[in-house]
Amino acid sequence: MNFRKFYTGKKSVFLAIVISALGVFAASKFVLPQNIFTSTPSGENTIRPITLVDGKNYYPGTYYASPVANGLKSYHSDRFGVSLNYSSDYVLFENLVKSDSQGQYSSTGGSIVMDLDLPVRESIARAEAGQGGGTSSGIVLTFFPKLDPSVSFLQWLRSNPNGNFNPADNPSVERTLTSTTIAGVPMFKYHSDIGMCSTDFAVFAFGKWFVMASSGDTEGSAGEKAKLDFKTVLDSIQVGQVQTYTNKSLGFSIDKPDDVYFMGEENNVVAFSLLPPSDPRQASSIGLVNALTITSVQIAPEEGKESKINGERVVISSIYGAYGGEKHWSYFFPDHNLLIQYVENKPIYEKMIGTIRFK
Repeated sequence: MNFRKFYTGKKSVFLAIVISALGVFAASKFVLPQNIFTSTPSGENTIRPITLVDGKNYYPGTYYASPVANGLKSYHSDRFGVSLNYSSDYVLFENLVKSDSQGQYSSTGGSIVMDLDLPVRESIARAEAGQGGGTSSGIVLTFFPKLDPSVSFLQWLRSNPNGNFNPADNPSVERTLTSTTIAGVPMFKYHSDIGMCSTDFAVFAFGKWFVMASSGDTEGSAGEKAKLDFKTVLDSIQVGQVQTYTNKSLGFSIDKPDDVYFMGEENNVVAFSLLPPSDPRQASSIGLVNALTITSVQIAPEEGKESKINGERVVISSIYGAYGGEKHWSYFFPDHNLLIQYVENKPIYEKMIGTIRFK
């Protein structure tokens, strides 16, 4: 992953931060492979990708293995208070940048980096062997602390020299600016051609952070995939801390975001909801539509597609309800006789199920 290429065109202050961050990881002790090349039948040497180790530092950051559910990987950062999904053919790194600078834009808390698996592992193999090289930049979420409470979100966006949002130099960027919401907080999206590549950006704020997300190169056929993968990440983002719920009698643990409420356990049925327990709609069909239930059963409620979540076999099925045509989803774990059900397509529940562990 070529960070120098990715940040070319941005101000030198931020570049210095990134270089200093890479220096932290470069200082880690690596065992250089004796031979990073593999010979092909034609006699050519090709790079041998390394095998990433969960929790180990590499130059893009600390690598974290992520569980796969429904074709996507899921990740939660305790440090930044963000949960997200990303493409299963990507790998993810998180890095912490400790900067002595207290500037509004030169002080950054770190970043989450996602990029294609094979090119990244090849690039790291080259770097660890002193061979240089790199890959195109991927999806990056950079976290800037809110140092001045008087600076509004929009002021920060228009003044931040690191986001390539400069209508004076690039008038077209203003025309691409759109506003939306993500995880209940405001977000601005825009596109910039400044720098080494065309890039989609999204910026949002929550808690103590201003967050700048970038897609990587959006040009060409590979750029179309980058756009879709960037959208997958943005659409899945949840902010706030995650709590772990453990049920010893049913033998599982599952991670619950702040905006999912634990409703209780009755007759061996555990219930969660997107509505607060005190919401009067809980007593109506709206309450049922917003619920997720977990219980013990011996057989799946209907035939479905077999898959795996966190290495566990699961049968996923869906049927349409008798009233209103709503879709009812079921996740049956046959090795543990556990059934999870909810109504309609709810990414936040899919993400929860992707964190389930059994004991």
